Amino acid sequence: MSQASLQVRLDGKVAVVTGSSRNLGATIARMLASCGAQVVVHYARQSHAAAEVVQAIHQDGGTAEAFGADLTDSA
Repeated sequence: MSQASLQVRLDGKVAVVTGSSRNLGATIARMLASCGAQVVVHYARQSHAAAEVVQAIHQDGGTAEAFGADLTDSA
């Protein structure tokens, strides 16, 4: 994955990235993981897409878990 490099280390930090199973959220999740953060990959409905992001992070040497939840406000 070609990406700009951040000049910050996030070792020991946890990043929860909502909507990170696809598109921009997935890119952000992967970049945070590349900086050393443990990443929670959130998905609302696409568990398979979240699993692919988690797998990509693991393959790049990072730590990630997928978490499914509907975060919309029904009120």
